[in-house]
Amino acid sequence: MSVRWFVLFVFGMAFLLLRAGTATGPWGATRVQAAEPGPRLRPAQAAPPPGLQCSPAVAESDGLLYVTWSDTRDGGADRLYWTRLTRPVPDTLAVPVTEGGASELRPAVAAGPGWALVTWEAWSDGAASLRGAELFPSGVPATVPTWAVTAGEGQVWRPAAAVRGDLGVLVWEDERDAPGDVYFCRWDRGFGPREPGGIPLAVGADDQRWPRVAASPGGFAAVWAEGQTGIGYRVRMQVLDEDGGPVGVPRVVSGLCASAPAADVVWTGEGWFVAWRCDGEGGGDLAGRFADSTGVPLGEGPIPLVTSPALEFRPRLGAGDCGLVLVWEEQGAEGRALRRALVDVEGTVTPPAGVILAPPEDFAADGDASGWGEDAAAVWRVPSPGDDDDLFLAAFAPTDTTETEPIPLTVAEEGGIAAVGDGSGAAVELRAVPNPFRGSVSLFPAGRIRAGVVEIFDLAGRRIRRVEPGGAGVGWRWDGKTERGKTAPPGLYYARRAGDGKGVRLVKLP
Repeated sequence: MSVRWFVLFVFGMAFLLLRAGTATGPWGATRVQAAEPGPRLRPAQAAPPPGLQCSPAVAESDGLLYVTWSDTRDGGADRLYWTRLTRPVPDTLAVPVTEGGASELRPAVAAGPGWALVTWEAWSDGAASLRGAELFPSGVPATVPTWAVTAGEGQVWRPAAAVRGDLGVLVWEDERDAPGDVYFCRWDRGFGPREPGGIPLAVGADDQRWPRVAASPGGFAAVWAEGQTGIGYRVRMQVLDEDGGPVGVPRVVSGLCASAPAADVVWTGEGWFVAWRCDGEGGGDLAGRFADSTGVPLGEGPIPLVTSPALEFRPRLGAGDCGLVLVWEEQGAEGRALRRALVDVEGTVTPPAGVILAPPEDFAADGDASGWGEDAAAVWRVPSPGDDDDLFLAAFAPTDTTETEPIPLTVAEEGGIAAVGDGSGAAVELRAVPNPFRGSVSLFPAGRIRAGVVEIFDLAGRRIRRVEPGGAGVGWRWDGKTERGKTAPPGLYYARRAGDGKGVRLVKLP
């Protein structure tokens, strides 16, 4: 066979293999057919090695659902994974976005026609920067090129993303110049960040936190919590034009809140809808407000969405052909549940208390929501102190008021109870009460208290506090503050005796 015919034969076989690997799925999306995964590709429905999966994020475009999360299944630092889903689910592979090299946390994902944009915190040497990558619906999921969104000294936190056509907008909390700023940048598909390092979006107030962003046919809108010492927090919204540039000034959407309201925003088809946690009997209720396309709030004031004796918090919004979907976390005496409901054009929540996605005993966390054609989808984490965390997904019709059977996205193997040493070489169970906790948490072993210091670490592996023992039979008490006296943010922490290799996982609530 001549060289010419050999080359043609090789290219022809490659073309046939590519054609065999994909097919057109519902809604015109390219669907990956079931295939035998390679050594680094594991089916999403199979049980990966033990590891903590957390911070799932979900977005949909053209009937295709993109899901990203932070994962330690490889046994090292947290690493970003992703998968895509068509119906029925799951039908594809879960693989790393990157080759690793940093602890990758709190991903955010947004999707548009033919692509998705993901951004995350990349922790290295005790500092965080933001990175981003583009994901695509065709071909086998694999590691992809990444771009630096920020660099240099100073912390950046909690990124969020939105996509309109070939343009993306990223927002995040930024402490590089001063604590409590909100920055943004634009992302051009195929070229990465337009403004590496970002541009200030909201600066000057005492504290500005929890930014979120959404896209519309005519542009974008960002929301965040703005706090002032001695006054409280308000939700502000800034509209951006079709090229991602701010238009006008930020507008106040909410009333005063005692703590950061952690708002979310979504395009309804006619205008914007914002939801947030406000003050309530159990520590927080949910409120919302509509705004027109230019960001002008409508109505006489906020609309009560969910009111109960429990703590309602962390609302997430999704919209599409299904209508407007609200997913939130509810902390009560029995645990922490995840609920979902439909919101109509008047702001009425149906059913009023929502429908259970995850029961209170699951202590569900990190919920996120998206429209999915005529239905909706939600993803969340089920933490299990002393065990590995798993991620779940539910697809449901928003008008359906029956409970939905969740679908495992990752299923980690069962692990043992986390323990610390007692100085004698024996392992003694370290208990945390209450856990999850809001103000403070007490730590003590099952047996006699022995001398020693307990160290508290955050997810990035940074030691934020050393706690001295309180005396025999008392144990250790962490008041939820760092060494500098600042209140540690809500999230996942680890407590262990100094010098011991194992510890207990702590869940700190807002």
